Amino acid sequence: MRIVYTVFSNLKYDQRVKQELRTLSKRYDIYSISIGKNGKGKNLEVSTVNFPALRFLIVWVKLFFEINRIKPALIFFADINTAPPALLCKVLYNIPIVFDMHEIGSEMKEKQNYFVKLFWKTIEFITLKNADSVITVSNSLAGYIKAKVNRGVSVLYNYPSKAIWNVISMGDKRNICYVGNLSEDRGLEQIVRAFKELNGYNLTIIGGGKLEKKLKFIASDAANITFRGVVAAEKLPAEIAKYGAGIVMNEGKSVNNRLGLPNKIFQYIATGIPFVCSNLPEMKKIANGTGAGIACSTDLENIKKAIGTLAENYDIFQKKAMKYREIFIWEKQEKILLDLVKRYE
Repeated sequence: MRIVYTVFSNLKYDQRVKQELRTLSKRYDIYSISIGKNGKGKNLEVSTVNFPALRFLIVWVKLFFEINRIKPALIFFADINTAPPALLCKVLYNIPIVFDMHEIGSEMKEKQNYFVKLFWKTIEFITLKNADSVITVSNSLAGYIKAKVNRGVSVLYNYPSKAIWNVISMGDKRNICYVGNLSEDRGLEQIVRAFKELNGYNLTIIGGGKLEKKLKFIASDAANITFRGVVAAEKLPAEIAKYGAGIVMNEGKSVNNRLGLPNKIFQYIATGIPFVCSNLPEMKKIANGTGAGIACSTDLENIKKAIGTLAENYDIFQKKAMKYREIFIWEKQEKILLDLVKRYE
């Protein structure tokens, strides 16, 4: 069976889609269509344009014609940016479509203009109602979808692949890393300010983004805070393994951050390191359910207290992280994905 997977991003940076493609290619003839070059497998690059009003329309037309050329029996698409061509193929050719909803597209910050947001909400609603199957990344997002359209949803967690994340940390418990985009609503200023007041602890920030300059300014007089920059995906397991613990403090001001479940939680566990996280529902559930982390509020004092508690009881938390690194692996999610696709054979 031939499958097409469309995504409005560069596959090089999309761990989830890359893992799905690897899994699907074990059984099926799989093609991907993305923005930007991937360089591996049957991936087709679709270029975009710099005119916002025309950008999506032009890409949708290109995607539609590429899908028609490939003639798939099933279409996967990630998020609502690539939904219209898939919907049109379903209407015209009765091709079943699978919507992999990584986040709530209509709640993205760049779509906050009233009319723009209304447009994307309409597409999102139509897509959720008409997709043959819907997949998402967390139970909270699944609940959001069910509340909107009252339909079944499969949850496919962003667990790392054991074949790739096969490095175990030997790092010091006082050397802590943050991995991810340096953007708003991630508690980054509070993290940096907390470490400025923590003697004997070191923070390494791995990633880049629009807050980088501001964070470097705040940390300019702190010798214990290092900015590592962006690390290539294939080098990330070995990089995280250099540290003894991880931190992620999403604040939940946006719906996506409030309901989502960051990849980095599972990446920390994959290398056997415990973590400190904010007490948003999905992260708190993982921290408390596994015993591999501490969930706390995002204010300065509670972050410092949680880091201290983690260090004081480090062996207990690390033991739990080591246990769950064998459980939270992509290889155990593959059956969910393959069973879903089998329905359409």
